[in-house]
Amino acid sequence: MLVEVEKIVNGGFGLARTKNGVCLIPYAVPGDLLQVECSDHINPRFCWIKKIEKPSNHRIESNCPSFTACGGCDFQSMEYRYELEMKKGIVIEDMKRISKIKLDNVEVIHSKPDYYRNNAQFKTDENGNVGFFRKKSNEVVPLPEKSNGCLIIDQKINTFVRKLRKAVKFKKGSFRVRSNREGIIYKKGIPGIEDDSYCFYNALDMKFRIGIDDFFQVNNYLYEDWLKIVIDYIDPVDRDLVVDLFAGSGFISIPVAKKAGRVFGMEINGSAVKNAKYNAKINNVDNIIFKRVDVNRGFYFKDKIDKVVVDPPRLGMSRLLIDEITERAPEIIVYVSCNSSTFSRDVGLLYKKGYSIDKITVVDLFPRTAHVEVIARLLKGDKWLAKAL
Repeated sequence: MLVEVEKIVNGGFGLARTKNGVCLIPYAVPGDLLQVECSDHINPRFCWIKKIEKPSNHRIESNCPSFTACGGCDFQSMEYRYELEMKKGIVIEDMKRISKIKLDNVEVIHSKPDYYRNNAQFKTDENGNVGFFRKKSNEVVPLPEKSNGCLIIDQKINTFVRKLRKAVKFKKGSFRVRSNREGIIYKKGIPGIEDDSYCFYNALDMKFRIGIDDFFQVNNYLYEDWLKIVIDYIDPVDRDLVVDLFAGSGFISIPVAKKAGRVFGMEINGSAVKNAKYNAKINNVDNIIFKRVDVNRGFYFKDKIDKVVVDPPRLGMSRLLIDEITERAPEIIVYVSCNSSTFSRDVGLLYKKGYSIDKITVVDLFPRTAHVEVIARLLKGDKWLAKAL
């Protein structure tokens, strides 16, 4: 079947329309004219490229020999500037479709698109291959032999793993390697090599200890700029009580506490809470309290809250949590998300509670993939850049 790709939608799929309905096509670029093979009796139908009849003006030749085989990337064949436009469009469309809100003035912060990831979990198989799973499969696609390794992973990690493949006989399983901007390598799960328990990252003249398996922003080029935007949106002053929900290891809370009156950080991961307390201590911050709480079940905080920052997992916030936050009526809510669909759903609910978007930024923490990072500031009241449709 011959189709023309109209746009990119959430998940990184190219969308094409036919008389039989909508087609979703991985690795497509808007403007491509494609021969595709599609699944039957499903709408939208998932299709696979059989032949590129006419490439889009924005299509480029991928430098990765494993692209489309390895499941790591979605946009290696798209101009990076155009990829940024597509990601901005995904956020705008999700907001329009899901929450019925029209966004204006969406800022986009770009990254270097190559060698940015500071964290990778490698898969291994019974043949000793090291790489990543094929898309929607448990088959290991080996790292390219005749290149510098994975094009989105820090070159220090690539170099380390290249040496490992020559020295270690791997069996079926997985191992993790992380790096920081100072060039230090951390690892877990490698046969015959002692595991590291922690990683250390520096930002804004502070040092942060992160558990080897715990969450931290993966983009070595942008995590400090990302943090500056979040703090700017919170705008902490010395009279403020700020609550950080899904606080992790204190990467947001501790810099905010340098400017705010008091900060409370709440996080379900016990390891992260332990590290957050340690990080507060080594950075000489004493006006902050961290507690282990499953905030999606409620955070039961009694004091008056001035500002709230949330950075939930991909599933977003529970309705209970949204109700509890809005009942406290903080003047500012900063919402950080890596999933524009659940972000749009939650912002729609916050909008109905009297909040509206004052500022919004798309930060491309995940170049060459379909993942999108959004930071939004919501104010209580009638001023907004986002308008109901």
